[in-house]
Amino acid sequence: ESPDSRLFVVVTARPAELARHRIASEVLRIFEHEELIHRLKLAPFSRADVAALVADILGPDRVPDALADWLMARSQGNPRIAAGLLEALVDNGADLRAPALDRVPESLARWVRTEVARLEPPAVALVELLAVAGDQVCLGDLVQFTGQPIEDVALALERLVRCGMVVEQRTGATLSYQITHRLTREVVYTGMCGVRRHLMHRRWAATLRACGRTDAATAHYLHAAQAGDGKAIDALIEMAVQAVARGLSAQVWRIVSTLQDLLPIGDARWLGVFDALFQQSNWGIVDRTEHHVVEIAAVRRMRQLLAGVADLKRQVDVRLWLVGLFASGAGDLDAGERECRQALALCRRVGHARRQARQQVRPG
Repeated sequence: ESPDSRLFVVVTARPAELARHRIASEVLRIFEHEELIHRLKLAPFSRADVAALVADILGPDRVPDALADWLMARSQGNPRIAAGLLEALVDNGADLRAPALDRVPESLARWVRTEVARLEPPAVALVELLAVAGDQVCLGDLVQFTGQPIEDVALALERLVRCGMVVEQRTGATLSYQITHRLTREVVYTGMCGVRRHLMHRRWAATLRACGRTDAATAHYLHAAQAGDGKAIDALIEMAVQAVARGLSAQVWRIVSTLQDLLPIGDARWLGVFDALFQQSNWGIVDRTEHHVVEIAAVRRMRQLLAGVADLKRQVDVRLWLVGLFASGAGDLDAGERECRQALALCRRVGHARRQARQQVRPG
C-alpha cells in the first residue's frame, strides 16, 4: 500500500458508552480540534424508519399501521427500544394490529438498569428525581431539592446530557431537564422502593409549593398521601386553608376534591378545612375576582363532609353555609331549601338542649 493513500475510517459509539471512556473522549476532542475527524450525530428513527425495521424483522406484509404508530410512540425513534418492544410483542403473542404490553420488557428494563447503575451516585439521584417529577424540571428547582451547590448539580447534569439519558431544553434564559425516553423514566420510577418513591413525591411537592406551583404540588402530595403519608395529607389541608385566605376558590375546590379521595367522611381533619371556609361567609358563591359560580359537583362533595361536625351549633353554621352554596352558588333552590329546613330543625334541638341545661341548674 502507498503511504500517501487516504484512509477513510468510520467509528461508531453510543453516547452513553463513549461518555464512560474518558481517554477516548479526550482523544476525539483533540482530533475534532485539529479537524482530523468529523462527528456525525445520528437522528432518531422516523416513523418510516421504524416501519422499515419492522418489515426487516417480520416481513414486508406484516407491518400494520397501528404497530408502526405504537412502536414509534413508545420508542421515540430509538431503534434499540423499538426492536426490543417488537420482540416482546412477538414473544407474548400480542395482536400486532392492536399492540399492547402490560410492562416494560425485561430485556429493555435490564438494559436501562445497567445504564443507570454505571452512573455516579449524584447523577443517579438526579435521574430518580426526574423520574418522580415526570416532566421538565428547571435547574433552580433541582438545586433547591437536592440542597447541593449549583456547580455540582450542573456537572452531574452535563454528564447525563452527554450520555444521552437526559435532554436539556432552553426557554428564554431558563434551562430545564427531562429524562430522554419515557421508557427509561418508567423503569427508573417503578424500580424505586415504594416508600422512598412516595417520600420523594412529598419532598418534590414541597419544592413545587415553595415555588408557588400549587396545582403541580397537589398532584405529587396525592401520590404520597395515597400511600398513607399523613404529612402529605396535612400539607394538603394547610394548602386548602391558605388558598381560602387568599380567596382562591377554584384552587380550594381542587384540593378538597383530592382530600375527598383520601379522608373518610367524618374524619376529624375535615374540621380544619371547615374552620377555614367559615372565615369567608360568601366563599364558594361568587368569586369576586374571576366572577364564576362554583361547580355543582364540588358542592355535592362538600355536602358529604357534614358527618365530620359533631357539635349541633356548628352543624347549624354548616347547614346555613350550604344553603348559600346550593341556592346561590349552584342554583339548586330545592337543595338549598332542604338544607334550610335541616338548619331550622337543628336550631330547635340546640334551643331545647339549652332550656334543659338551664332547668338542671335552677336551685330547688
